Amino acid sequence: MTGYQVYRDGTSLRMVDSTTYDAYWLSPGRTYLFEVRTKDNEGYFSEPARLQVTTPEASTPPGPVRNLRLSTTGSPTLAWAPPETGAAIQYIVSKDDRQWAATVLPLCLIELPAAGEAYLYEVRARNMTDQFSEPVAIRTGFAPPHVLNVRDVTKTSFRLAWDTPPGAVGITGYQLTLDDAVPFCVSETQHIFSGLTRAGNYTVTVKTQIESGELSEPTSIDLYIQGDAPSAPQNFRYTQPADETILEWDAPREPVTGYQVTLVNPQGKEFNYRPSATTMRERLTSRTRYEVRIVASNNAGPSRPLITDLTTK
Repeated sequence: MTGYQVYRDGTSLRMVDSTTYDAYWLSPGRTYLFEVRTKDNEGYFSEPARLQVTTPEASTPPGPVRNLRLSTTGSPTLAWAPPETGAAIQYIVSKDDRQWAATVLPLCLIELPAAGEAYLYEVRARNMTDQFSEPVAIRTGFAPPHVLNVRDVTKTSFRLAWDTPPGAVGITGYQLTLDDAVPFCVSETQHIFSGLTRAGNYTVTVKTQIESGELSEPTSIDLYIQGDAPSAPQNFRYTQPADETILEWDAPREPVTGYQVTLVNPQGKEFNYRPSATTMRERLTSRTRYEVRIVASNNAGPSRPLITDLTTK
């Protein structure tokens, strides 16, 4: 015996030396007749063994690949899990919107960019009816930090942590900026900001820095430090006797020197009031919905706002 000749619908496909054959490029919802004949050492063929196969009807596209990740241990490799829905027979990997590779396995060797550059890799699953999934992307190289997290917040400090960009190449550190303060650089993926002297909102911006000193696009996060400022007012309610609207709320536990109340009408116009107590009366336009924001203040700064709404009769 020298091999097996495979036929489909009477057409010779291929001679194989194993006892398996994978058939591709079949149309959906169609019946095929496969035949296999053994070829002996003298070149004669046996009678065929036959198998009738009906392919499924046209299917929906496969779902996206899952858990796309980059490994730089050894040769740089992308790996992923197959789609949750739909059977994938092949995966198409593109680099910067051009096909890089086609593979039947859920992994692919890639190349990493030089310092100061970045590549965008995308992976699509393909099924037997030539339908493709939505792409799943990963950026390698010079990119902003990922997933900023604020932890260990006190009245005067907080810790900021972040993830190194996937596929990072040539990174020497990170530039941090707190509000409008002078930027500074760190080599770790976390930093403790201390000595904060005011309550209120803060913004931290982080950029990746590479060997040449070039900086990536920024990633930012906002946070609120209460300090000795009051907590937000609570339990907003309102009544409408006659043609007035009476607004009331509960004071925070902390000392308060005053409030700022902002009403915003449907056209976006703001009306600002500064009552000293937890109640106010105002003549408002009838049958109108207002967004309500109430902020308490003391010498340490403003609270977070109480945000709600009211609708007049």
